[in-house]
Amino acid sequence: FIPRGSGPNELITCSNITQSNIPRTFWAFDISSRKFSEYNIDSLFNNKQELKSTINFNKIKSKLIGINQPQWISDSTFICNSLFKYNERFFIFDKELNLKKKIYNNNLNIYDKFPDNILGDIFSSFINVKPDKSKIAIAGRYLDLLEIYDSNGNLLAMTKGPNKDFNFKFDIESSLNQGTMIKLPETRRGYIGIKTTNNCIYLLYSGKERRNPNHYSFSNTIYTFDWNGNPLNKYELDAQISSFAIDEKENKIYALHHDAYIITYNM
Repeated sequence: FIPRGSGPNELITCSNITQSNIPRTFWAFDISSRKFSEYNIDSLFNNKQELKSTINFNKIKSKLIGINQPQWISDSTFICNSLFKYNERFFIFDKELNLKKKIYNNNLNIYDKFPDNILGDIFSSFINVKPDKSKIAIAGRYLDLLEIYDSNGNLLAMTKGPNKDFNFKFDIESSLNQGTMIKLPETRRGYIGIKTTNNCIYLLYSGKERRNPNHYSFSNTIYTFDWNGNPLNKYELDAQISSFAIDEKENKIYALHHDAYIITYNM
């Protein structure tokens, strides 16, 4: 529905879509043009790419780069993370792009002998905001770590798992020579997707090595946690999927198959 391009109403690379406080609208972040834009669903159905509002990170006063995954936590503030930051788990901005707060996890002891961009990749995470905007969940892409914060950035819970002996490996020598994380056949993926409801946190978990024939960016396993970080359920699907959505009212999982069609499961 949204044309690809660099025009006022277009998107080049949409890295995430998040709900709006206004019914029938959503916010999409273009990681290439660094724009966070609000679209109306009815307008798109009528072939009108009208933007309700846009936040342009190119005008940001801070030197923060690699911004990703912006999501609203109130009518006037939103969170995001950075592809190149690891100590700062996320940032809180207002609508005028004033940086309100940097959020750290003091329970993480990071052995920082590697450059920031390599550590930024190792500690890269998926973020999702609880629909009532009271809490934030962060799930590691390469480290099987779940962090839960309140909307002020206070750490509430931290859980590692589900595999007891999860060991992350990468090509250290090549990474240091090339200035970016170089993966090995033994490199594992942790969580590859996150969705939240007011009741639960749903996490699509890989745990596979890069050499796995089913590809470590797909999985058939979804774990659920409560908002205190306690594990609740494990769903094993009959297909490898790359993304999913949850409808608790209808008790369904909508999953994107790796061959790009959608499967519906009864939970």
